[in-house]
Amino acid sequence: MPPRRSLWLVTALALVLVPVLLVQASAGSPKASKKTSIIVRCKDELKPNRWFKEGCRFGEDSYKVKSGATITINNKSEEPHTFSLVKKSEVPRTLAKAGKCFEGGACARLSQAHGFPEGEGPPANPLVNVGAAGFDAPGDSVFFDPKSKTPEQITAKKGQTLYFICIIHPQMQSRIKVR
Repeated sequence: MPPRRSLWLVTALALVLVPVLLVQASAGSPKASKKTSIIVRCKDELKPNRWFKEGCRFGEDSYKVKSGATITINNKSEEPHTFSLVKKSEVPRTLAKAGKCFEGGACARLSQAHGFPEGEGPPANPLVNVGAAGFDAPGDSVFFDPKSKTPEQITAKKGQTLYFICIIHPQMQSRIKVR
């Protein structure tokens, strides 16, 4: 094929394929949402004489939500949980740091703010709000029962990243990028 003809063919293909690829790429990119559901699931596993694995988790590692949006925390598990905003530095990344969360860290501090009783039972204060109304600052936290749906408003400003954990199960952790 002469060089001019192959150049024309490559140019024609590029003009056809590039717009198609751009449309596909933009369709697959996650957009900030006004309504987001955060699903909570638990699946525990046991291997006798070896290990016990507590498999509670939030559905995604990261969410994109518009400022002012309502999220719904959909607890599909048989256990209670919290949705608790913490500083990035308070998100435990090791088993030792998860333990420290209960020993004077964010888990202990928020447990006290909720008024969890000694032993078992629901907290005296299911909702803890340290900032403005809604979820916008580390220390904001909500307790929710098993098999429940809990709507909460994200009021943090656009551009903020909110880190959240469950203070009962600190391996449950995720973040919200506010758009």
